[in-house]
Amino acid sequence: MSWRFDALIRQRTSLEQIQGMVFLCILLFMSGCNESLSPIGQHSLQAGREAYLTGNYLLAQSCMNDVLQEGLRTFASAEALYYRGRSRVALGDIRGAWADLEKAATISRDRLLLGGCAVAMGDLAYNQGAFEDALRYYDLAMANLPPDQTPADHAALMLAK
Repeated sequence: MSWRFDALIRQRTSLEQIQGMVFLCILLFMSGCNESLSPIGQHSLQAGREAYLTGNYLLAQSCMNDVLQEGLRTFASAEALYYRGRSRVALGDIRGAWADLEKAATISRDRLLLGGCAVAMGDLAYNQGAFEDALRYYDLAMANLPPDQTPADHAALMLAK
């Protein structure tokens, strides 16, 4: 492996090539996770939130599927994955919930959303008897949530058990 790296270091690169690569990296960064939702996507996101909060988990999951069809590069994709994951937990689809929450935590740029994902993953791990994993997720939640809010209280309580 090191011989490839050495060959790359020895390769001469023109200033124009370097500038082109930097521009490409900036362009790729700017295009990722910057897209906004269409009006239909915005409506689906709001309807999905409301459906989740009223306990209509099948509708919430369907609405979040509609949001996610616009791609994972929208600002709302992490939130859609979070609500779909929480809905899947309520519907008993633990494997699907885990995948959604993990992906949401990975792509989220919002600390509160990351903390919410961590609490939910901590609960999943705790319920499956993976207590060390649960502690790790609850610690992550505590690091990202305001200490005076309910999710942080729940994580603190679980850490104390």
